Amino acid sequence: MLYRLAYLSHSLLDKSGTAAGDELHNIMLTARRNNALRHVTGALLCTDRYFAQVLEGKEADVKEIYQVICRDPRHERRTILTAGPIETRQFGRWSMASVASSATAQDALAQVAINLPQALNSEISRTLLSVMADAVTFNGRQAVSA
Repeated sequence: MLYRLAYLSHSLLDKSGTAAGDELHNIMLTARRNNALRHVTGALLCTDRYFAQVLEGKEADVKEIYQVICRDPRHERRTILTAGPIETRQFGRWSMASVASSATAQDALAQVAINLPQALNSEISRTLLSVMADAVTFNGRQAVSA
């Protein structure tokens, strides 16, 4: 049985200078390595204020990775937007894809953030996941799902 967990958190990264870009690069490398070991897939959207991440895989593996994420000091105030069994993966091609931080993605994320807790398991959260899937990039190029 496949399982999906999506969460929102407040970023504590300093967005000034090249250090922020280096830090995001390190986050992506670590996520890709750790997720691949457990056959977990997903996507990460990072804005100036928030992270939104989706994890998909076996329930135990997704929950284990999420517990590691919860201990990461680069963000705080994590809120699970949706968690539960799924029939198919939405982000199945990528151990961790980067979501292009477009105006559409930022707006969808902002709508979730300002509508908490009503956004939990709601159409607002589903819209964010859909926008993330549409804006997925891998290694800086638009990634097209098969």
